[in-house]
Amino acid sequence: MAFAVGLGSARRWLRWNRNCTLGPVRVEVDWDSCESNALCMAVAPEVFEVRDDDLLYVLDEEPGEELRAKVEQAVRSCPKAALTVVD
Repeated sequence: MAFAVGLGSARRWLRWNRNCTLGPVRVEVDWDSCESNALCMAVAPEVFEVRDDDLLYVLDEEPGEELRAKVEQAVRSCPKAALTVVD
């Protein structure tokens, strides 16, 4: 199931679920859409990296729950909507 919501909905969801422990998240990239502009890396450098070859690398395809908020923010920051979080 894909997790994609607007910023307001995400904030409500995070407030409601802040004490819940969820399973690991999985990051998926639509490589045909990705422009490797590094906005995701700016938000979550533990998960995303654009290297000298100007390509995006996903350093951790299943980041821990402690990175969920950063990963979701990175997904929202992608101008090409190339990133998805899957629960």
